[in-house]
Amino acid sequence: MQELAARQRGSRVLIVVPASLQDQWKKEMRQHFLRTFYIYNSRKMEGIQELIDENLNPWLARNSIITSIDWVKPQYEGSGPFQQNINKIFDQLMKVEKRWDLVIIDEAHYASTDSNRADFAKAIQEHCDSLLLLTATPHSGNPEHFFNLLNLIDPFMFAEPEDLDRPDARERVDKVMIRRGKETIFEINEKGQLVKKFRDREPHSIEIEFTDAEEELYQSVASTNPIPAYYWLQMQLQRV
Repeated sequence: MQELAARQRGSRVLIVVPASLQDQWKKEMRQHFLRTFYIYNSRKMEGIQELIDENLNPWLARNSIITSIDWVKPQYEGSGPFQQNINKIFDQLMKVEKRWDLVIIDEAHYASTDSNRADFAKAIQEHCDSLLLLTATPHSGNPEHFFNLLNLIDPFMFAEPEDLDRPDARERVDKVMIRRGKETIFEINEKGQLVKKFRDREPHSIEIEFTDAEEELYQSVASTNPIPAYYWLQMQLQRV
């Protein structure tokens, strides 16, 4: 984003995130980039429309906007050739005459399947100069879903999901995809040294002995539940 701004190509930025992350994104943008973003939702949109000319598209009123993907995604009624979008917010956003310099979609893996979110991602792609997809799970094991995400970035990279098996597929993907694991994240400590932000994990196995009652419960779960009993019990304990 800073690089685009330095090139005079980062003035109009739209960040699309799950609703629960809007405030966090606004805070992070202010803290790390000294940039104020405005959250667009149903409540705040009413206030914006009261302040601007009634003929002005509200998505032109601000250049730095954060919004929820479930608020702006298309919503349909009808079926087949009679299917129509009934979300006026989506229509407003798609009718903005001025293109976005950058659109960021967080939790982008939700747009990898055939869904309203995917329809939004495909539509907004045509209204921006740069598109950044953020996800902790770009490849869920389904080649078609991964292909759909790559297709949003570069529609001409692969013609079909099967092309991901080509010998040069990894090289092509690496041109548009940056991987960041814990082992690649560093910070500067109080001595000015570059150190790993996350310590290396040192797993240790701890042996325990079940009581007769615990052993009975474990065996009962193991014989009836397809999920390994240990993990099932662990999930139940996490809910307590």
